Amino acid sequence: MTVIAYKNGVMVCDGQLTTGSDAVVTNFQKIRKIDGVGLVGFAGGAVGAQAAMDWVADRASTWEEDIKSMGSDDVPLFSYDRQTILAVEDGRIFFFDGSGYLELGPQEYMAIGSGGTLAIGAMAAGASALGAVKAAIKHDTGCSGTPVLLELNNG
Repeated sequence: MTVIAYKNGVMVCDGQLTTGSDAVVTNFQKIRKIDGVGLVGFAGGAVGAQAAMDWVADRASTWEEDIKSMGSDDVPLFSYDRQTILAVEDGRIFFFDGSGYLELGPQEYMAIGSGGTLAIGAMAAGASALGAVKAAIKHDTGCSGTPVLLELNNG
């Protein structure tokens, strides 16, 4: 239950972290900037998400070849309890889940999580990634907390 929105080099997430039906944290950072790669965010199982982000960071120069050559059990980005979005510095967007991954190519915007559809609609109507996450926080019961924003081309 979350929302991650990406538009024009900006990735934003809500801050809610849940265990079962309880919202235990409202300022959890579900997105991360990885030098030499781009921005990565996850929706779903938080326990393995840090390991997945570390996996990409540790392979800043080889992650793309590694996901193509390694089995799904060896790549923590492939998880049935989590969706991951990766906005690469060259503009391409990758989507990961337990089935594997899709390279979506350059995209103006993309969103994942329970509030993802709502966020895509908001961005299609002209909202920024931040505006889309705020809309999801307001209208999706699985989204809450303080939005976190990271920029692809800004420290």
